[in-house]
Amino acid sequence: MAVQNKVIMGAVSALTILLIGGASMSAFAQGNNSDGSLVDKVASKFNLNKQEVQSVFDEDRQAHQAEQKAERSTELQSKVDDGTITAEQKTAIEKKLEEMHTSREQSKVSLEEWAKQNNIDAKYVMMGGRGGMQSSRLQKAVDSGAITADQKAIIEQKQQEMKATFDAERESMQKWATDNGIDESAIMRGDGNGGKMGGRGMMDKN
Repeated sequence: MAVQNKVIMGAVSALTILLIGGASMSAFAQGNNSDGSLVDKVASKFNLNKQEVQSVFDEDRQAHQAEQKAERSTELQSKVDDGTITAEQKTAIEKKLEEMHTSREQSKVSLEEWAKQNNIDAKYVMMGGRGGMQSSRLQKAVDSGAITADQKAIIEQKQQEMKATFDAERESMQKWATDNGIDESAIMRGDGNGGKMGGRGMMDKN
């Protein structure tokens, strides 16, 4: 199994370099929500078992998240040491970030299920960009036949719902920070999943 994992990682590394100019596999998979697509490409191109490729991706993501969590804890401890926050606030921040990470993972699963039910590739829902740019990208997908005009309409509706959720979560986070006497800048390191607390999350804000 270890040998097979090395083969898969070698294939992933080679294809990742070709696809994204050498950016890390985890950053690509998490930042663009296209790990499933990349898994398919790696498995197909190198004639590998898709489930085994997915398993390696999952292991890589977990290791990446654990590394980020350790880095975050170290940075928060440095803020405790210099008096920026208290030890109690550090604990509260770590708990809050864990809650946000769990919520984000649940939202991702929910979005993927929604996309599947509507026969839409989730990547089209995740398209970034502001206002007209986002709409233009979706229109190009319609023109190319990747999605229908009706699907474009429900995608845009879903994106508006996601934006409303993002805005509400950000306001809630800011209130939480204020209620706990914490400077928001002290908790902008990240949630251990490649995103920043209070950041754009799953999609760019319009």
